[in-house]
Amino acid sequence: MLTAKKAESKVTYSAHGISAAALQETISEQLGIQFVFVASKSDDVFDVELDRVSATDLLTGLAKHGAAAFRAPQKAERPLGAEVSFKAEKAQAATVVKLLQELGGEGVSLSAADPTTLVTLDVEQVSLSELRLVLSKSAGIRVGEDGRNP
Repeated sequence: MLTAKKAESKVTYSAHGISAAALQETISEQLGIQFVFVASKSDDVFDVELDRVSATDLLTGLAKHGAAAFRAPQKAERPLGAEVSFKAEKAQAATVVKLLQELGGEGVSLSAADPTTLVTLDVEQVSLSELRLVLSKSAGIRVGEDGRNP
């Protein structure tokens, strides 16, 4: 059984045995933002009981199980111009790449020098362009634009 309701940009949410994809979809709908969560193990399922939790608090909790990010609806002229909040705690670079691919859409290309490199990062309201500089130096993740190889 799944229930969720929006209350001043906070979510009250209860679900058992839910996938990361279903969880991110419900959170996105309830908060009116693009929320992305990629679990460290693609087949993981989650039991969640949340009471008036903000998107930032969700980042903190879910980052322990993979990587999470969100951005408010906005029209950026370039895909890398979009501002995001991002958190990962010891997530593999492959998990981070998958998250950023979903967050950045078709206009962003990514690659990881070593997909098993562990990434720990906590940033709020930075552009994908700024985030790519940090990820390149700290985790060997290359981010490019317009389908060009990163």
